[in-house]
Amino acid sequence: MLTRIKGCGARASMSRKEALLSAALTIGAALVVAGTMLIGKSPVSETIGLVMFPGVLGVGTMTMYMRGHSPLAKVVLIGGPFVVLFLIGLVAGLLQSA
Repeated sequence: MLTRIKGCGARASMSRKEALLSAALTIGAALVVAGTMLIGKSPVSETIGLVMFPGVLGVGTMTMYMRGHSPLAKVVLIGGPFVVLFLIGLVAGLLQSA
């Protein structure tokens, strides 16, 4: 089983530039979510931040696996889930405060 896991991860290599870009995007997304939670002390902003947090974890992973794709594809496939999570958080926060 261990060799199978090593075999799966063996192809997942990236350059130093790609690794730094992925880390910067992950940290930037985390700061955006933290800023969203700190903007207001309302249940809406806190719920939006909590719902969007899982998206932060996927930013670096998606950046790594989308090497070679167009910038537009990267924006759509990485930013799209953030928009969906934002809308889910907005609806949940509004329902919670009502």
